[in-house]
Order: sequence, then structure tokens, then C-alpha cells
Amino acid sequence: MGGAEFMSFTVNVIAGSYANRVLHYCLHLQHGNYNSLNNVLGSEYSCGSTVCYAPGDALKLMNPSPILDGIGFGSPVSDAFTYDFSMKSNIAAKLLQLDKCRKLVQFAERCLKEGTDYFYGIEACNEVLDGHPHEIGPTLKHDCLCTRAALLLKRKWKNDAHMAIRDCNRARRIDTSSFKALFYMSEALLQLNKHKEALEFAVASQCLAPYDSEVAERVEDIKKRLAAVVLLAPLHGLCESKACAVPPCSKGTKA
Repeated sequence: MGGAEFMSFTVNVIAGSYANRVLHYCLHLQHGNYNSLNNVLGSEYSCGSTVCYAPGDALKLMNPSPILDGIGFGSPVSDAFTYDFSMKSNIAAKLLQLDKCRKLVQFAERCLKEGTDYFYGIEACNEVLDGHPHEIGPTLKHDCLCTRAALLLKRKWKNDAHMAIRDCNRARRIDTSSFKALFYMSEALLQLNKHKEALEFAVASQCLAPYDSEVAERVEDIKKRLAAVVLLAPLHGLCESKACAVPPCSKGTKA
């Protein structure tokens, strides 16, 4: 007998022996003799020095349903796991959007500091404020509004001063003591020749930053302009009442 034939013969003998033992066990099981299981099959559980099976273990060995329900086809994914995975994915997406918004605001601030590309800086702020209003918090929103207001005042297109005032008011609703919002508001009013209102906001911003040289210069500049307007007001009124009045046409004269 060759090696392969010997191995095949050995496997058949072992398989047949095990099948006979299982058949023997089933016959005893039909008659309710569960103790015979310990003499027929081995066991996973030890009872002192003796290996034994419990009746429930026999049913588990002969029942294929646990294999089909669990190991064979894999346990179903729970709803809690699915919800947790979805929630983590949403948080990750929001963090990415928030990081994008921060970089856009930084780009706009760089445009303001370097004094170039005002248009692209304003567009970056528009993307943050209009495209991602729910992703940004109040602090980032405040900074973005003030930066856009400053860029609008630098660009000086038609109605840019009015839009800057709008952004400053929105920023002040977030932070009532915002230095930037007060300072840019004074500049916007100054561009609209509203000197008295501009001075009020400039003085308010100076109270928040008393040692800021730029604010001090702004206050002095507005005071000079306001004084000039006050001095020229009587002359302007005189011009309107007398010098600039159109003389009436004389009636009854012929050319």
C-alpha cells in the first residue's frame, strides 16, 4: 500500500469511526440518556478531572442555525454603528469647510494688508459669508465682515461706502464694542461727507484704543474737516441767497 493510499484509508477509518460515534450518541439522545454523550464525544468544558457535556451543548452541536445566522453570513451592521459613522463623516466635512473659510479670510486680510487685489479679497469674503453661513462661528463671521468693509472702502466703487456701513452694522450686532467696526464705520461716513457722524464713531473707536496713532490721526483729520465745513457754511448760505440767485426777468421791455 502506497503512502497516498494509506493516508486515504486512515482518513476514511477516522471519519467512519466518528460517524459511528455520532450515530451511537443520537440513539442514546432519543432515549433521553444525555450522560452517554460524555462517553461518545469529547467536550469543551471540564468538570474537574472528567470532561463532560451539558444537554444544552448537545443541541448547539446538532443545530446549524447559529452558524448560518452569525459566523456563516456575518452579523448585520447595527443602526447605532451606521449612525455613529454618518455623524463622524458629517463632523469631518464641517471641519474641512471651516478650515477652508479660515484660509479665505486670511487671504482677504493679506489683500488688505498688502494693498492689492481688493476685488479678489472681497470675493473671498463673499464666498465665506454667502456660501458657508452655517459653517462659520460668530468670531470668524465678525472678522470677515470687518475685513470686507475695509476692502470696500479701499476699492471705492459706487455704493461701496454704503455696503461697508452695512457690514459694520452687522459686525456690531455680533460685538457691540468692536474696535474695527467703529473705526471702519467712521471712514465710511467720512467718504459720504457725513463729518459729524464720522467724528462720533472715530471718538468711540479711540476710547477702545487710546494709544493707536492711526485712530488719533483720524480724529484730528475729521475735526479739521468739520471745522472747515462750519467756517464755509455762512459763505455757502450767502452764495445761495444772493450771489448765486438768478435775477428775475423784467417785464414790459422789448429787445
